[in-house]
Amino acid sequence: MHFGVIGDQGMFGSEMVILLRAQGQKVVGFNRESIDLEDSVDALAKQLDSLDVIINAVGYTAVDKAETEPDLANKINGEYAGKLANVSKLIESKFLHISTDYVFDGTSNSPYQTDSKTNPQGAYGRSKLLGEHLVADSGATYTIFRTAWLYGAHG
Repeated sequence: MHFGVIGDQGMFGSEMVILLRAQGQKVVGFNRESIDLEDSVDALAKQLDSLDVIINAVGYTAVDKAETEPDLANKINGEYAGKLANVSKLIESKFLHISTDYVFDGTSNSPYQTDSKTNPQGAYGRSKLLGEHLVADSGATYTIFRTAWLYGAHG
């Protein structure tokens, strides 16, 4: 399989590239210098056409700052996720998207399930939920991972 990691310079993306290469997988990383997510879906599809799996490791992660930059958070966590999922649909690749437990309100006394009601309490959570909805609406073959915390060798 041929993997593409969009956001390969971030904590999750860089670790994913290392993991995939260690497993002998063919992987190419993309970042701000090698891909422009402002490009059209068609242009991105041409650039990513050889991929079997697109891993979206792009993220606006400044939770508190998202309150003063909701448009930027929505663009990065929402619109870019949806656009990459549409690319994935177009090139018939699988799509892996990283989301967060911030899509919930945090009031549950038991673990959240995949079908638990979402109710984000801040701009960051709303931006990630927007991404989830746009990915789901894309028609791509996708998996969304919701995580409470990420860590790696460098953070």
